[in-house]
Amino acid sequence: MHVFTATVGTGEAALGVLVVQHSAGQSMEAMFETLYTDHSDARQQAACVVVRPDVRDRFVPDDLAEAVTGARRGSPFLDALRDALSTPDFAFARMPDMPIAVLHTSGETLHLSANINPAGPDTPFASRKLDEIAILSALRDRELACLVERSRALLPMIPGSFYRAPSQRLARAFLRVGNIQFSRHAIDAVCFWLLPYMHDCTAILVDTWSISSIAFDLAGLVGDSRGTAPLPVEMLSEYQDGSTERMAVAAEALDRLSAELDASTDGEAAANPAKVACILSATHSGSLIGVLNDLVEMSDFPLVLSYVAIFQMGADLGLASLSDISGMPEFQPLEQGEEGGRTIVEVDPRSYFPLTHNDVERVVRIRHSEAAKAFIETFPEAGLVSLHRDHRTDGPTRHNAIHIDTEMLARSAPFRARFAEQLRALEPRPSVVVTPLHAAARELGQLAASILSGDGAVEHYEHSTLALDEEGPDREPNLALRKAILGLGSDEALLVLDDAFITGTRMSAYQGRLRAMGCKARLHYHVAIARPADLARWRNAKSMLGWRSPEDAVLHARNTVDATYELCLPNWQERGCPWCAELLQYDDLVDRGITLPAFFAARRQRLVAAKDSGLIHDALLQDGFAPPLQLQQGSIFAPPDASQAAVFASVASACQTMRTVLEPDLPLLGPRRHPLSTVLKATDYLLDTYTDSIVRAAFLRAAAPDELVYAGRDAEEVRQGLISDIVENPAGHVCDLGHELILAAACGKGELSERTKVALRAHAGRREALDLLQQ
Repeated sequence: MHVFTATVGTGEAALGVLVVQHSAGQSMEAMFETLYTDHSDARQQAACVVVRPDVRDRFVPDDLAEAVTGARRGSPFLDALRDALSTPDFAFARMPDMPIAVLHTSGETLHLSANINPAGPDTPFASRKLDEIAILSALRDRELACLVERSRALLPMIPGSFYRAPSQRLARAFLRVGNIQFSRHAIDAVCFWLLPYMHDCTAILVDTWSISSIAFDLAGLVGDSRGTAPLPVEMLSEYQDGSTERMAVAAEALDRLSAELDASTDGEAAANPAKVACILSATHSGSLIGVLNDLVEMSDFPLVLSYVAIFQMGADLGLASLSDISGMPEFQPLEQGEEGGRTIVEVDPRSYFPLTHNDVERVVRIRHSEAAKAFIETFPEAGLVSLHRDHRTDGPTRHNAIHIDTEMLARSAPFRARFAEQLRALEPRPSVVVTPLHAAARELGQLAASILSGDGAVEHYEHSTLALDEEGPDREPNLALRKAILGLGSDEALLVLDDAFITGTRMSAYQGRLRAMGCKARLHYHVAIARPADLARWRNAKSMLGWRSPEDAVLHARNTVDATYELCLPNWQERGCPWCAELLQYDDLVDRGITLPAFFAARRQRLVAAKDSGLIHDALLQDGFAPPLQLQQGSIFAPPDASQAAVFASVASACQTMRTVLEPDLPLLGPRRHPLSTVLKATDYLLDTYTDSIVRAAFLRAAAPDELVYAGRDAEEVRQGLISDIVENPAGHVCDLGHELILAAACGKGELSERTKVALRAHAGRREALDLLQQ
């Protein structure tokens, strides 16, 4: 199911919107169930859901209005809506109080409806008087950005290099638009936004064959809506640089298009010039427009070209476009002389693919690990950080690759002192505290009430969602909580408190409920630890949660949003957990009928049992005779007495920071995005910088395959040589990395060379591990 999130509006008044594509034959309740189960974070952070029917499912707003009253209209979406509205309590059960709008087309015109959810309020678009054109523009920009992200169409900036685009222009980055055609939903999405530009057009010309799927899909859609055959389509075979040879090729394409139009209209096209939609995949200067216009004028083709770009990368072109990305840093023009001394990555003018590949080494430094190290030094208690642990709260059980025990955190003296200082600074002082229904939040709520009660009575309530149903077994406590919230005036405050911020789902849900309830009090949102995978998400949440509507901002312009501690950590659940990956290796062997040696059978049992209590001192894989890996003095990651779990968490935090925090002239660490490969510098963790085996093992666990393995053959051979040097080293504190190296290879993090395998087989325990995990 095609789903994306968007932000409508700007600043603190911005609204989160969740957009979902409806498919013909899909019931509304099935669609909402998928949103509820598979997109719960996005759903709970949204102020509105927008449903878009299939682009082939056309109807006018009056048809939608009649379907809402129960009339059958012969449209798959409208019929599904009519059926849903016949049993609204069932069909909309997963969307209580959520406004739902419909974004649809009536042919070549787009429409955005009012709320269709019987249990939901008006859409926030109406209440905030947002212009429909601005709303559609925001949704269109975000959807195209999502398509670029999901298809990796943006070839990123490379330190020390520029791209030479087919236009021969040097560029910081390159957008290969053809990549966004990765699914039928993606192609339909682009066509949906192009429909308004097809008015009166009788044919389509695209600037490159690489977006031909979009062109042919659009031609069929327009023809179908008009009751005719698909529109004729023509395309240019390679970039038009103004040369005689390439202009001749373009002239042939225009001639074919003219002939096809003339034949389809019995010669009328020659007398009445046909309007042709000329779709540019992307443009930086708009130079192609001049080339094509000159061709039409010189060759006397009976055509009028109407231009629209999917992406516009140059400013002030005076050109219609679906997405203007000219403000992005990647597309800023080069300064005079800036290209000097740079490596040039050539882009093929026909395939639009780069012709080379670049490895960029990233190095871990103090700035990447200092926050995690400070946290570990402040809270040295063993068990506060554990790994590979299931976490049970008032919601579904959640597996955490890195688990922070917030109950233990809340009991520690450093935390309590800092927490008390933050609460006493709140203005006005909260007289009501709301927390979720789990042990850590309960302890924090009781602590907060104790701290705040010195200046007056404080009431502490517990509720998972703030969906205060007035029927059922929880009626009385829900009514009491509602009364307490609504009894607070605009000069009073409510403290919304939780133990952790990871994705912001719960806090956003609380905000939506409080807004719908009409709470007038100033809201103080607070978490014990904000540990998102990207600190930008926390900053954005602080901005969104801090917003107050103009009528509520008379006494207090903003709500407060704070955390006692902040840390960037990967949000790995089962799918990303390195220990789940290890366990999967053993499970796969057992499923294949292979008997595990005693050591590995015990290791498998330990990983299964660890889900209840976590791994602390025995997280890393070694043979049964070596002492547990420990950290030595002077590490940038943790103090020497830190547990394996704490050391891994610090290394993982450093890697995650490098994946999410932009630094000048450095690409983010992460998956390969052709032609760029970002890898951890091998000599750092395999040779001379981080020489403790515990840190080396943590890097092998925390980094993804693309972050360890070089794309260049020569560089990868050097890395393989460093691995061989380690396993051949007779010193026990060096070669004790052997089991982790074998496991890394089994998990797809590079192959082991024959030289490495020979050295590993010389040791009985490592030979056993190699023979087992290489099967």
